[in-house]
Amino acid sequence: MEVSKQEYIVRSFAKLKHKKWELYVITRVFHLLNDLNIEFVCQQPILSGKNNQKFLVDMYFPQFKLCLEIDEKHHNSPAQQRKDKEREQKILDKRAQEIGLEGTEKLRIEHIKIGQTHDVEHTISAINSQIDSFVDKLNKEKKQKFFLRWDFENRFSPAPFIEKGYLRVEDRPWFRSQKTALKCFGFKGKDWQRAVWPRQPNKLGFQVWFVRLTKHKDWHNLLSDDGLVLTETLIKKCEVEEQKQLQNDRDVKKCVFVRKKDDLARTLYRFIGMFEKVDGPKRNADNCLQWRYKRTSSSIKLPTEL
Repeated sequence: MEVSKQEYIVRSFAKLKHKKWELYVITRVFHLLNDLNIEFVCQQPILSGKNNQKFLVDMYFPQFKLCLEIDEKHHNSPAQQRKDKEREQKILDKRAQEIGLEGTEKLRIEHIKIGQTHDVEHTISAINSQIDSFVDKLNKEKKQKFFLRWDFENRFSPAPFIEKGYLRVEDRPWFRSQKTALKCFGFKGKDWQRAVWPRQPNKLGFQVWFVRLTKHKDWHNLLSDDGLVLTETLIKKCEVEEQKQLQNDRDVKKCVFVRKKDDLARTLYRFIGMFEKVDGPKRNADNCLQWRYKRTSSSIKLPTEL
């Protein structure tokens, strides 16, 4: 179901109804910025590590590569601060991988927990002072760099990318369907729900590949933490299927989109770059056929005649 920008904003705040301090800080930041062209994400779940440990980013500003964390009393101990530092690095590494941004800056807001002091006015005043500093920083950055406004309604449209003539990971090309993504490459069909297009790679000189990064049916695909290596594993142990896959041409360049869910649980297809096979087929420890691909470019020039 499609939602408007205003619906997205109020839903984002509704997530925080049981987190009173996060709600206070985040809504104050939003209202002080007073700019509907600044994109933000609240309570963004990020899976990191071998066990897919879940972390939540309190507030994230994609246009500025900037995170905002709201810390309460329990964050003050040295042991917890060490854990927080490790957690933050995992969050930043994972977020950089997901959206193709490196050097994501992390700004923390620490505040006094209500109940730690009876001076409520002092507590609010201290928090407001930190929020004011954060908002000033964001506004200065907006003036100092090229700022691409938050075009929510056309966020998943291929039109801006077709007009520019290229896809770049740093521009975060995300699309709602395979068909929508394929329009960037001249696809004219009604729908498409297969892993690769076109069937004949010489049509474009490469194939568009839609990848799930979760184990499903016959396949298990993994993307390295730095987003540069993609491993494809055929987990179905069937000689007929293996022979079929061995006949497929995997030496062609791949324009890769990965399937994921956004913060509103919508299925999206995200461009992660151009990949080429560097290894395989070979057998892994479980005797499954496996191929490895390495990213060769974070951008692709789109066909001029669509």
